[in-house]
Amino acid sequence: MHFDLSQLVRAPYYDKYIELVQETDLSLELISSKNLFLSEVGEIPVNKLSFSYASGKWTTAEVLLHIIETEVIFNYRALRISRDAKPEPLAGYDDERYMSAARKDALDLPFILEYFESVRNSTISMLKTLQSNDFQKRGLANSQDIQVAALFFVTSGHCRHHLNILKSKYLQ
Repeated sequence: MHFDLSQLVRAPYYDKYIELVQETDLSLELISSKNLFLSEVGEIPVNKLSFSYASGKWTTAEVLLHIIETEVIFNYRALRISRDAKPEPLAGYDDERYMSAARKDALDLPFILEYFESVRNSTISMLKTLQSNDFQKRGLANSQDIQVAALFFVTSGHCRHHLNILKSKYLQ
């Protein structure tokens, strides 16, 4: 299903993610960024997973976990908004709090790749459960108006954004 990215309803904050999207076909975009993640992350040296480029910044493994768990949260938002005729406003989340509470000893490369691939496959499968009008539905998340289709494109752009950060600040 193709979308005009400029017409997606979203908070201006998400524009930086939408600008990184490569495809207007939602399924193709999610598959494309999935393949990019698996390819680029699969090449990360094991000793770089615990690297942080500055004090107080996440490690490489934590950035990868953030990509995955943000996708889970955005999928929940998309599901809630698409299924509920009058969705309740959805709370934001504090990614720093989530990261501090995460179990980090399991963050080896095979696990990260498996976790990402299972979540992304779930995202792609979720698209098949939505009716065409569901993608146009809107709700409030983190006090911001957001469209279901935008959540999926933002998910993909968010992944691309953090892969770019990893390349420029972590893997040099």
